[in-house]
Amino acid sequence: MFYGPKVWDPVLIISQIVALQCLWYLSLCCLLWLLLGPYVPRLSMHHVLDWRWVSFHSFVGWMVILANVGNAIAASVFLVLVVERAKKCLDFAATLYILHLVVCVLYGGFSHTFAWWIVNVVGLVITAIMGEWLCLQREMRDIEIGSGGGRRRTTEMVSVRSSSMVAVTPRAVTASSFQPPFGASAPGSGGSTMRTASVGSGSGGKQMPTGVV
Repeated sequence: MFYGPKVWDPVLIISQIVALQCLWYLSLCCLLWLLLGPYVPRLSMHHVLDWRWVSFHSFVGWMVILANVGNAIAASVFLVLVVERAKKCLDFAATLYILHLVVCVLYGGFSHTFAWWIVNVVGLVITAIMGEWLCLQREMRDIEIGSGGGRRRTTEMVSVRSSSMVAVTPRAVTASSFQPPFGASAPGSGGSTMRTASVGSGSGGKQMPTGVV
């Protein structure tokens, strides 16, 4: 979607960061609504940005953790859609979680629990590794050639073309293969043919030479 030439484009980079961050928060809110919504009276931004809700000691805390882990997997898919390049996945994933850290600090203060740090570090690793793997799979797909929709490899096309070419050499005409007409000698044989004529009538006529060819 945002793929283009390899040039420094700040507007493109900023738009990719904003799009990725918005998709990340949107998917996190959807996962919290699915996993945590049935068990709490009301969802709020505290469940998204407050580090106190990330805990290994409560059911609600585990639901928030599962939502963050699932969101990391979803973020790897967003990297394929937005970034599209495997070598850029680590940079964008780190930027994504650093901005999330800044927003969480501004919203609820600096985190003092290991649970929040462990969940976010694991989420960063999952996003970067899975995003890079998915981008590599997309980059290594076969190139479709032809309007018929068939998928052929370029190497296969080259091999088929090369195998279908047959070297045709002109057939050399030699003196031995040349068939002279009746009564004439083959060219290049060095021999000559004596023409004769019959003098007289009947079988007793004499054969007189008339010339050499």
